[in-house]
Amino acid sequence: MPDKNFTEISRDPYARVDFVRRLVDKDDRKDCDWCGSAPGRFEYGYWEDGINKKPVWLKGAYCCVGCGRNALGF
Repeated sequence: MPDKNFTEISRDPYARVDFVRRLVDKDDRKDCDWCGSAPGRFEYGYWEDGINKKPVWLKGAYCCVGCGRNALGF
């Protein structure tokens, strides 16, 4: 992976895609965009081998990996 300002959550080796997340700045946090019940601490996205030189980030902030997966459809 080209830069490490994010954390790899999981990898699908057959699709050659990494599911990744990064922290949202504390001042920019609002309610979770999926469930709306907790502060959105993380932004989630995916990084495809050989296609993207950086991750593609999903719009919004999510409280946990479950909400991020639901929003991305993983």
